[in-house]
Amino acid sequence: MSSKTEYIDHIINEHTDLSKEILVIRYDNKIIDKLTIFNDKRICKISHINGIQGFLYDKYHEFINNKISIGIASNAGRPGGSCLNIKTNKLIESQIHASHKTQEESIIYSWLGKMYHKYKYGANYIFMNTISKIWGLNMNTDTMTKQGIDYTIQNKDPSIYNLSYTVQNTTLYIFDQNIKVNLVFTFAPNTVARGRDNTSTMTRTLDPDSINIQYSELGLIFCLRSIIQSAIKTESQIVIIPYIGCGIYTTAENRIIFKNNYVRYLSTILQELDPDDIHIKYIYLIEKI
Repeated sequence: MSSKTEYIDHIINEHTDLSKEILVIRYDNKIIDKLTIFNDKRICKISHINGIQGFLYDKYHEFINNKISIGIASNAGRPGGSCLNIKTNKLIESQIHASHKTQEESIIYSWLGKMYHKYKYGANYIFMNTISKIWGLNMNTDTMTKQGIDYTIQNKDPSIYNLSYTVQNTTLYIFDQNIKVNLVFTFAPNTVARGRDNTSTMTRTLDPDSINIQYSELGLIFCLRSIIQSAIKTESQIVIIPYIGCGIYTTAENRIIFKNNYVRYLSTILQELDPDDIHIKYIYLIEKI
């Protein structure tokens, strides 16, 4: 493993007091979001009743003169998650709706759903010329992905997760607002999530190395680093990230460890970068409540 990776691993295990918490009360004294500001003043942790898109909607007028990058927890084997028809690389009509509970599918709807229901060809054209063909698996039982990674083999380097795909300067349609953003699709290690059979993209991206907590943690850090690197390239001032790697793809034990250390991961990544290269004013870490 490289000295760079060993350095990150050492830093993230240091125990320091990073946080100062502030509660924000709205709507008839009901707490709908909770803001935590850390010693690295660029990092703010938010709990919001409507998650990333609700937070973005609330902050629209405040962010309007800033470039915004959104990190999206994606399926390494299926761009757009359940919205993708893996045989045709097009959108599945029944999956283009506003009721998704998962982030990737919800983002796809806010990005392409409005167009899809008015102009299906146009939405599919955008989808197929941005993300639907660029990563993922084919419709068979093969485990080699289009990004050139077989996640199922053993003894891999966790730096394979230093990978993201960015759709620049596109629009999310959230309620009555059209919000310009950069969408950054990336993946954390899949430790436990299997599909119904051997053709499932989750089954075919299951990473046996990620049973090792150190490997899984480093894979997550590389994943987060790829989002920050994308934000730097697009000169984004605002970066919005969910708890990528803390959902169905990991164990309950790992989920606790990762969430407790997420701010340290982001702080470490920022500390490694050249300040002259960074336009980032704030990183908002969002949890839906």
